[in-house]
Amino acid sequence: PIFMTETAVVISNTSASRYMIVVSMQSRNTIGTGIYLISSIGRSNNSVVPTTANAINVANDTLFGNTEIALASTDTYLMASSSSTAPSGLGNAYSFIDQPGEGTFTYSVRLVSNAILTIKQFYINVIQVSG
Repeated sequence: PIFMTETAVVISNTSASRYMIVVSMQSRNTIGTGIYLISSIGRSNNSVVPTTANAINVANDTLFGNTEIALASTDTYLMASSSSTAPSGLGNAYSFIDQPGEGTFTYSVRLVSNAILTIKQFYINVIQVSG
């Protein structure tokens, strides 16, 4: 699994603030065998580069270093896609509402595949929805 290099930093002024994190990414299956792409959102305290030691997986509220995302553990990721033929699109698109508390937070995306993929498009947007 890897973290995407693009992140989103928010400054939450109240503990009641809620944020909607919207993620969209796509790649292509060009090899023609069964491949998958799974991903989840990470949240780190402060404005930092995400790592498995500092990013909490919002899918299960656990550090990635303690419970890594894996295809066999459905509570470790927010979205999965698969493809068995080439060429075909392979993407993940999802949103999540988070209430991180007060402070500065970095949102990131961690993903894993069973093939070497090039992510052609990737977006992470954070929208404050309350607070």
